[in-house]
Amino acid sequence: MFSTQLWSLITLSDSPPFSFSALCLDRSGTTTPLEIEIRLSNRLWGYLEEPEPELYTFGMLDALEFIVENGGTTSRWKSFWLYTPGDIDIEPHETALGFIQNSPMPALERFEIKYDGPHYKDFEDHQRDDLRNKPLFLDPPTRLKAATLEWIPNSCLFTIPTRPQLVGLTRLEIMFPETHPELERFHALLSASPALSILSIDTRRMCYDRSSSVDGRAVVRLPKIHLPNLRALALLFSSRTIIPWWEHSLLLMLNAPNVESLRLWLEGHAYWVPQNQDLVEYIAKGPDSADPKPLFPYLTGLELFIKQDRRAPRSDPDEELLAAYPGLRTLVLPHLARHNGLRVRPWLVPSLVRLIIHVRSPSELEEAIYERCAAGMAPKVVEVPMLSEAHIEREGSKYSKVLDGLGVEVCFSHSNHRVREALRFEEP
Repeated sequence: MFSTQLWSLITLSDSPPFSFSALCLDRSGTTTPLEIEIRLSNRLWGYLEEPEPELYTFGMLDALEFIVENGGTTSRWKSFWLYTPGDIDIEPHETALGFIQNSPMPALERFEIKYDGPHYKDFEDHQRDDLRNKPLFLDPPTRLKAATLEWIPNSCLFTIPTRPQLVGLTRLEIMFPETHPELERFHALLSASPALSILSIDTRRMCYDRSSSVDGRAVVRLPKIHLPNLRALALLFSSRTIIPWWEHSLLLMLNAPNVESLRLWLEGHAYWVPQNQDLVEYIAKGPDSADPKPLFPYLTGLELFIKQDRRAPRSDPDEELLAAYPGLRTLVLPHLARHNGLRVRPWLVPSLVRLIIHVRSPSELEEAIYERCAAGMAPKVVEVPMLSEAHIEREGSKYSKVLDGLGVEVCFSHSNHRVREALRFEEP
């Protein structure tokens, strides 16, 4: 005898005709909730390296229809996870969205569409006609609690402004295509999930346009959305405009006083650097200029990357934020982030326990924090992300040596999810 639940994970990890996946579907019975996980690879289209777009489409559609035809009807799907890696075009991603739009999923609790493929300029204008202005879900998924949505057309997510499709979420991670949604529509979506505990908003992308930099719109002030359960917030921004009015307006609508972990990226444009100072000051000093207080008083974990305009006469934004949050215990400085804030005296972030710092060499690590460590202000743990286990074995001792004898534990990691784990965006 075997339990049907042991066979409920369907990955299509084998190649067509998916013999093992067929066995799993057969042994899962007819009513057991299913977890569908598909990582796209060229096995779905005969291992061709550069297939025609039609093969991408047919391969994705055949895979999804295989699940249904072998007893895995979409009404049984408890979770759905689809990942498109960087070497695969957008056609299978769009094909999967079209399939979802026409399939009932009443049991869905977790939904993740992750897309690392090419980022297309004017994606919204060139999406497939059968996706346009049609809701992402055939019927609202009333059981859905966690959603990761990357490169979903805005016309699918915000079809009816006053009736959000996603209601009652506890976790939402969303990466927008080049065109941002109207703030009022996004406000309605967030308002429908007041119990959110994790929220990530990503507007970073690789398609830039010189003409988009000229935008004189003022910050929009919409009613506050009270999110008392929000513990982890990611604001991963790359503004299309010199004045980041959309991003600033979005932050103004959030009332999340209990945030403990923040990922803050304010990236620059290919041709100019956004003027982020007002947004930074709002995070550092809050809404009341007469009584400045940190916007997130319980913040203990921060990932920080701000592209600074060297011509700006004002203070360093990194230093301003670190000075505003002396209770930080975990600090992440990602690739290309500046390390100036670690060397400021009097020493900032005096309670720092763990520092995750991307550096290119042992000497860069030494320059960043040696004096701080020698002054007795060292974090307990310094973690250096590296590319692989082999890189750690080959180079790790060189990094450890520069902080030897200073009472610091130096460790290494190579997981793409390490920062998310450290800042509690990943479930334990």
